[in-house]
Amino acid sequence: STIPGLPNLEAFFTGLRGRLNGLHRLDDAERYVEVVESNAQELRNRVLKYIMVRRTRREIEEFYGDDLKKQKIGFPQVNDPVPLLYQLNPTESQIFTETLEAITSADFHYARYQPLSELYYTGPIEERAVQGQRNLATFMKILLVKRLESSFHAFKETLRRFIKSHELVLKAFDDGFIYTSKKHSRKVLEFLEEGDDDAIEALIQDEKAEKFAAKDFTPTFRRHVASDLAVLLDIQEKWKGIQRDPKWLEFKRELLTQSL
Repeated sequence: STIPGLPNLEAFFTGLRGRLNGLHRLDDAERYVEVVESNAQELRNRVLKYIMVRRTRREIEEFYGDDLKKQKIGFPQVNDPVPLLYQLNPTESQIFTETLEAITSADFHYARYQPLSELYYTGPIEERAVQGQRNLATFMKILLVKRLESSFHAFKETLRRFIKSHELVLKAFDDGFIYTSKKHSRKVLEFLEEGDDDAIEALIQDEKAEKFAAKDFTPTFRRHVASDLAVLLDIQEKWKGIQRDPKWLEFKRELLTQSL
C-alpha cells in the first residue's frame, strides 16, 4: 500500500486478528473488549486517518453549499423524537404484568439453556463452558423480555419457539441423551443483538453439538426444564385471548393521520 509505514496491509490486519486468538467474547469479556478497543484505535491512527476525509453536515453546507444548490441536493430536516404512547386495556395490562413477572421470576430457571451447570451435570466440565451457558441463560431471558416489549406478535412467535425447544429437550432426555455445546454463547449474543431468533435456536439445536448421556444429569435438570415448559405453556394459554397489538395499532394510526 501507499499508506505511510504500512507497505503490507494484509500483514497489518492479520496481526490485529491474531491478538484476538484464544480470547472468548463472553468468558474473557474484559480482556476481549480491551483488545478490540486497542485494535480500533490502531486502525484509526495507522490506516483510516490517511484514507478518510471526514466532514460534518455543517462543514459540507458551509464549504460546498453552492455546489449542493446547483445539484439540488439538501439535507433533510430532522426533528427531535416524539414519544408515541399507546394504551393497554385492563386484560392486556394484567396479562402483560403477569407474563413479565413469570419470565423474570427466580422460579423460572432457564435450565434448558444451561445443562452443564453444577446444579444439573455430574460429570467433569470446564468452568469456561459453565460460565458461557450461564451467560446464555441470561441472554435468553433478555430475549423474552425484549420480545414482550417489542410487540405482542413477536413475543408470541418467540414463545412458540421456546416451547418447541423445551419439548425437544425433554424428549431427548427421556430417550437417554442431551445435546449441548460449549460454543453457542459467542454467536447467541451477536444474533440477540440482531434480533434473529431463528438463528439462535438453530445454534442451540445444532446437530453437531456434543451428545451427553442423560444419566450424567441430576433429576433436577429434567424437573426444572419441565417446570419451565409448564410456565411457558401457561403464558401461551393466557395470550391466546389477546388478538390485537395496541402498539402496532397506535403506530398505524399515526402513520395514517400524520403527514410525513
